[in-house]
Amino acid sequence: MLDLVPPDEINQRASIPPPHEDDYANVLLVGPQHAALPFVPARDVLEVVKFKQSFLRRMRADEESNRPDWLRFLLMKPSRTCCEAMSPRLGSGCTVLLDRYYHSLAPYRRGEQTMYAVLNGGEAVIRYVTFMDDTLVLRPAAANVPVTLLRVPDDLSPADLIIGRVAFTSMET
Repeated sequence: MLDLVPPDEINQRASIPPPHEDDYANVLLVGPQHAALPFVPARDVLEVVKFKQSFLRRMRADEESNRPDWLRFLLMKPSRTCCEAMSPRLGSGCTVLLDRYYHSLAPYRRGEQTMYAVLNGGEAVIRYVTFMDDTLVLRPAAANVPVTLLRVPDDLSPADLIIGRVAFTSMET
């Protein structure tokens, strides 16, 4: 069947990242609407960015992660409103590295709040997250932005709506 499809069409739909060099891993930059996909088709990749393998290996995954088939790391440029809500932690035009193997609400570092990418309305938003009753509470860093309450459907767990932990942020200057 693949012989009947033009090669450029196959490449456009492929979800395999390019091979990485020994010391560097390729991390895909995607839009907020694609951050919750287990694999990202090539046509939805905005850029491929190299990260040191040693940097990525130092990050610990959630012990209960049930996403072994997902790409672990993705880069995303949050929307302008998302950056404003998380100001001063996120600045306009920033890029965030998501560790999609860490979606536990247990803090990553003791005594520090963890930022998460959460699936809200088909798009990834960045917030501090807590869980109360059957609701995820998405708290912004900016005091002038309201808290968002996201009810977790009965057939899902809170971790199903959490895309991953914000592991690194890069600000444009």
